[in-house]
Amino acid sequence: MRVRTDDRRQAILDVATEMFREVGYARASMAAISARIGGSKGTLYGYFKSKEELFAAAMMAVMEEQAEDAIDLLDRSNPDAYSALRRFGLAYLALLTSSDAIAIMRAAIAEGANSALGSTLYTCGAERAWQAMATYIAHLHKKGALQAPDAKVRGR
Repeated sequence: MRVRTDDRRQAILDVATEMFREVGYARASMAAISARIGGSKGTLYGYFKSKEELFAAAMMAVMEEQAEDAIDLLDRSNPDAYSALRRFGLAYLALLTSSDAIAIMRAAIAEGANSALGSTLYTCGAERAWQAMATYIAHLHKKGALQAPDAKVRGR
């Protein structure tokens, strides 16, 4: 029995990301990805349950560092909430309008009726950022720096 490793998982993500960028989500296959990486489809399925899960992981890995940079702007030690929220908003907007994010959204829209891809990407991306923002706003409210009794209230 082979042991799964982080290095192997990262290699799979790197090859899958490259393949998705080259041929798109619909034309990429687990067989083609496994052939390029030099393994079997069984190995891929050992790391990722489906092509949708692999795509979501690959695309989120591409954007993860930028997202973390944006979330890090919600610095709880910064007394200037306006400045922190503004910087976060600008960084998040830049992330959402990046070429990688647009490619991900296009694939999610194209596959939306056929899979749970859109839902998976939302959970891994936008929902995560929304939760970080809500946590930050709740922290500011608790400190008395902002009046927001319900940090998760969304506009109508």
